[in-house]
Amino acid sequence: WWQPQHGKLSAEWALDDVLIGMNDSSRTSFQEKFDGSVDLQANWYRIQGGQVKIDCLSMDTALTFDENIGKPRYAETWDFHVSSSTFLQFELSMGCSNPFSDGHSIQLHYSLNNGRDWHRVTEVCVPPSIGCLHYTESSVYTSERF
Repeated sequence: WWQPQHGKLSAEWALDDVLIGMNDSSRTSFQEKFDGSVDLQANWYRIQGGQVKIDCLSMDTALTFDENIGKPRYAETWDFHVSSSTFLQFELSMGCSNPFSDGHSIQLHYSLNNGRDWHRVTEVCVPPSIGCLHYTESSVYTSERF
């Protein structure tokens, strides 16, 4: 999850209840509630601009990004081997104390080469675009949706 920097302004957002689940054939999984039960460094490779504190919308602890640090803010997990049966669930809240404009989206990306190149988890797909069989929203999240 990351938020691109747009000038000097950044909107507040928070991430909570992250779960990367597997099926019975692969028992490796990842769960983070940001409640202090697991050391952040055990699950997260790098967090830039975020801190665990009470989120204004849920009134529960979350990884909150609410300060302008002059560069992109993000949370990056350690490498994870995923398969076709892997699923991802998370909660996202946006724009707690200030209006959250369209220019301040949150993007969910993955990398196959240790973070050298990043790709959106899903791209927007609207038939009859070539190679597009089903309607799919991209993994770019805006405050109108969350």
